[in-house]
Amino acid sequence: MPSAKVLPLHPRRSARAKPELTFALERFADIAPELPDLFVRQWRELEDEDYPLAVDWKAFYAHELQGSLLVSVARADGKIVGFIFALFLPTLNHATTLHCLVERFWLDPAHRGGWFAMRWFRDLIDEARERGAKRLLITENIKFMRGRMAFFRRLGLNPAQATFAMRL
Repeated sequence: MPSAKVLPLHPRRSARAKPELTFALERFADIAPELPDLFVRQWRELEDEDYPLAVDWKAFYAHELQGSLLVSVARADGKIVGFIFALFLPTLNHATTLHCLVERFWLDPAHRGGWFAMRWFRDLIDEARERGAKRLLITENIKFMRGRMAFFRRLGLNPAQATFAMRL
């Protein structure tokens, strides 16, 4: 029987491993107390400080009660490190067609890289199909678009619309 080949350890590769990331669908009401600090961190990363962060908590609860809110939470060591919030609604021009609109998503920068986000979003796409959505829409901040275009394309998404903005 041949002996197993032993490979030398490389110091750069043997750095402390990141905690295992998991994701699951969770109730908004259960995680709401943990969200304010994470929302602030996402808002600061987007550098959208010209506009105050004013979360409409009542709307989150209302959508959850209506069954139109999906919450997927990423955790590391039991702590929330990311979220995807999606709404399942028809649009004004397609009243008979259910759309899945990803309202906001964020993953702590310390946990980015690797294939976690790909698995996480594929799970979201599967869930959207199971719930009967016919179209998935994700709005992305233009300054992050270049870096995420390949990611979205790997998921099967294609640019469909453009949003233009103006400060008033």
